[in-house]
Amino acid sequence: MKRLCVVFIVGGLLLSASSAVATDFKCLSQPAVSHPSISRPASRVVLLSDTDSEISDAIVPLVDRSTIPSTPEFLVDTVTSLHVGNLPQINRNLQQVNEPKAREQVKEKLRVVLTYSSEEQKRQAQSESCNQAFSNLEAVFEKQRRPMQFWSDAEKGLAHFIPWYFQPELNKLQRDAAQPVVEAQRRYEQSCLTNPIPGEMNPTLIKRAVGLLLFEHKVICTGLRTSKETIYTAKHCFLVTGKGAVKPGAANTFMSSALKGQGKFWFIYEAEPLHRFEVCIDSLPKPQEWPVLPHADNVKLTIAATNEPEVPMKWALAPRAGASLYLRGYFPFASGSDLQRLRATAHGGCVALQVKDQCLFHACQSTSVMSGAPVFLRPEPGGPPRNYLEPVALHLGSAGTAAAANGGGEVCEGVDGNLLSLSNFAYRPVEK
Repeated sequence: MKRLCVVFIVGGLLLSASSAVATDFKCLSQPAVSHPSISRPASRVVLLSDTDSEISDAIVPLVDRSTIPSTPEFLVDTVTSLHVGNLPQINRNLQQVNEPKAREQVKEKLRVVLTYSSEEQKRQAQSESCNQAFSNLEAVFEKQRRPMQFWSDAEKGLAHFIPWYFQPELNKLQRDAAQPVVEAQRRYEQSCLTNPIPGEMNPTLIKRAVGLLLFEHKVICTGLRTSKETIYTAKHCFLVTGKGAVKPGAANTFMSSALKGQGKFWFIYEAEPLHRFEVCIDSLPKPQEWPVLPHADNVKLTIAATNEPEVPMKWALAPRAGASLYLRGYFPFASGSDLQRLRATAHGGCVALQVKDQCLFHACQSTSVMSGAPVFLRPEPGGPPRNYLEPVALHLGSAGTAAAANGGGEVCEGVDGNLLSLSNFAYRPVEK
């Protein structure tokens, strides 16, 4: 039975002071019928074959939503003190390569196996300002750690600043002390991240494929739009921290609220920036307890039907180590609306470090709320236009996510995520 998209016009939704009208598309289990308010010019789509693909060349402009409040909202897991969209790094220091000689051997092994394209080498040569900005960010954070009364847990550091900063209970003294870190985050964004999509990635397709998962007005995770009514994201975005009664503020509060009809999940994406598309409640995963192991850490969600054409895609099954990648996700300290805060690595370094079956260890810039973001293979610029995308995997978190010490045995055969402590981790789901 097909789901009907019912259009609800909500004046001022997500907007502070604007005459713009946001449109909500909601799910109803009824036969599909036409609706005059969602009619669009016909777009032609040819499904991807082994050799080529063709799509409509119509480009949907990004609508200015700069009047939306500049302070993003997050769902923060107050039980683990981590953002809901980030996996806890259990036993992060176990099996770390602490002995200097052994660490250098690991680095040398990576240097040997990574094969960069000429374009990737050029991009990496332009990354010095990013390296300096990141070093400055680390130094400022460490300087302000005590004045801003950051979490005392030694394992929590700069990577946890975003979920810490957006806790509603922080007092004015803490927020004032944190401002130098926020400014350093913005300098990092200016040097290391970029909003424009490179031409070789086909910006029209990326805007149709990548979006954000919300609970009401709060950003949770990133997702991959695989059809007009389907998205993939990380299952741990629906993490439940423990059995028993739901505690106020716990990570499972929003899941419980949604299941009781007290709030809704939404999907938004750049190709239709003024619309929200409801995540249909019957497609939500069962409340998930920790741990969520990588092979199960993905979920296919049904959403109210979107209007843009489907994006031709084929999964890149075995990119070489050193292959250029593209990861687009949410950076909370950028300006503009939620969608205008989407960023990607500006220069070099977004590459595959190790690939093993469905496991991808990568070096793309990432922050909170990027869980579930698709990692794409990036073609070389200057070649013929490519009218399809090649996702490699869904981003899940740090390399420690795939550590054997996390209780799930060896996640990626022959590769322990704890030996790649500076890497990020993504996993290719089995298409259902």
